[in-house]
Amino acid sequence: MVKGEIIATERIEIRASARMSGNLAAPRVVMHEGALFEGHCTMKVEEAVVQAKPTVLRTEAQLKVRAAAQNGA
Repeated sequence: MVKGEIIATERIEIRASARMSGNLAAPRVVMHEGALFEGHCTMKVEEAVVQAKPTVLRTEAQLKVRAAAQNGA
């Protein structure tokens, strides 16, 4: 589960197993069937990028390790 705001300069992709609560801003947004998203989506990113604070994004492998640790695996 991701909570918060995600701002991207190129693309945001939310995969089928993803759970997202917050706001998205990117020129392109891809949401796979089965993904859960609650929030607002803006596809005019120029203004948002100028005002955004840097965000640390994790690789898919890092997210799997974190999820396993949280599930006690």
